[in-house]
Amino acid sequence: MKIVVDMNLSPQWVAPLNAAGFDAQHWSAIGAVTATDEEIMALAVGAVVPTHHLDFSAILAFSSNSKPSIVQIRATDLDPDKNGARVIAQSI
Repeated sequence: MKIVVDMNLSPQWVAPLNAAGFDAQHWSAIGAVTATDEEIMALAVGAVVPTHHLDFSAILAFSSNSKPSIVQIRATDLDPDKNGARVIAQSI
C-alpha cells in the first residue's frame, strides 16, 4: 500500500511504516513543502495520507472524489515511536 505522510507529521513516520511493509514517503521527499492541502491530495490519489490536519477529511468530504484515503491521527503526542505501532495495527 502506498502511503504519503503529510507535512504536519514528522518524516520519522516513514521508517516504521516501511518496516511494516508499506510503501511510505514523506511529502517533503516528493513534493513542494509549500504545496496546499488540495495539491497534496490531488497528487496523492491512489495512496493513503496520514495527517494530523482536520481539513484533509473535510476537503475529501466536500469533493466528488473518493481518494486519497485519509488516516486522521488525533493525538497530542505524534511521535511515531510512541503511537506508530497503534496506527500501523489499525491499518493492517
